[in-house]
This record gives sequence, C-alpha cells and structure tokens, in this order.
Amino acid sequence: MAAHMEAFQTPQEVLAEQHQLDYLPLCDNYKREKYDQDNYHAVEIELKFAHMDISLQKLKEWKQCKKTTGDYNLVPAFLGKDKEKEAKHKVTREEKKL
Repeated sequence: MAAHMEAFQTPQEVLAEQHQLDYLPLCDNYKREKYDQDNYHAVEIELKFAHMDISLQKLKEWKQCKKTTGDYNLVPAFLGKDKEKEAKHKVTREEKKL
C-alpha cells in the first residue's frame, strides 16, 4: 500500500511542476516561446502560399477546359442544340429537288 501512496503528488508538488513546465492554469495552456511564435507565422505564410498555388492551378485548368470546349463546340453538341438547328433548318428549293 505504501507504493500506491507514493504515486500521488501533493498540491504544492503539482504547482511546482506546472510552474516548471510554464503551465498557465487560467488559459489551460502552456507558454509558447518566441521562436515558436516566429515559426508559427512562417508556417502560416507558407500555408497561404500553398493555398494560392493550388487555387491558381485550378484556375489554369478551368481556363484550359473552357478553351477546349469552345474550340470544339462541345457545349452545344452536349446540349443537343446542333440537332435543333438541323430540325429548324428551312429546306431550300435545291434540297427539295434532291
């Protein structure tokens, strides 16, 4: 039973350990060192650059798809508008003779 009692710390020991670890009980967090703050900001900036690169790549792909669909008239073909034009096309005299 003596070994079990040794595992518990007194409140003073807990407070001393928290102080040694720079624990802030009101914030329920630990202090951050200045180098951690600088490192955090550097990572945050790199993350923003990466997000911009991804967005620009998606925009380039979208522009390329739009250009390709325009070049090959894929949208009207997909929507069937070419068939509507053929159906509404007036038959000329020459076509009637054929």
